[in-house]
Amino acid sequence: MRSISRKTITARRAAKDLGTAGHAARTIYSAISEVIETSYDPDFQHRLLAALQGVIAADRTRKSGEKVILPQHLKQLKKLRVFNPAGITVKTKVKRNRGGSIQVQIAQPARQAPAAINYIEFRAVAVMPNLRHGYCRTMISSPLY
Repeated sequence: MRSISRKTITARRAAKDLGTAGHAARTIYSAISEVIETSYDPDFQHRLLAALQGVIAADRTRKSGEKVILPQHLKQLKKLRVFNPAGITVKTKVKRNRGGSIQVQIAQPARQAPAAINYIEFRAVAVMPNLRHGYCRTMISSPLY
């Protein structure tokens, strides 16, 4: 307990922001875990946490220790990939309809799959986080082959 009392105020505030990012990363990861459970990407949780730390750092309206994840900053997560960046790149176009449904158009992959792969499965996953209350609503499409 002695080491905790010696931390500076700024270090405590930064730790609180890191805890906020960690809680959000755990919430989002548990929401999409059923989709990515068949793939092996050991660094994804760490990359998700780092991306959410960037989202928290983008909140310039609050001081350190009081920062929150704002919806307009979640667009930074678009660049986050679940799998290895050297994998097959697929271009998508996402359109949200007025009724709340989401339409995803999947283009042909940019390059061919390696010879050892028999089929490629596509799934669209929409994650709507409510990080203030600690849950995510997900919509998962049926697999496309």
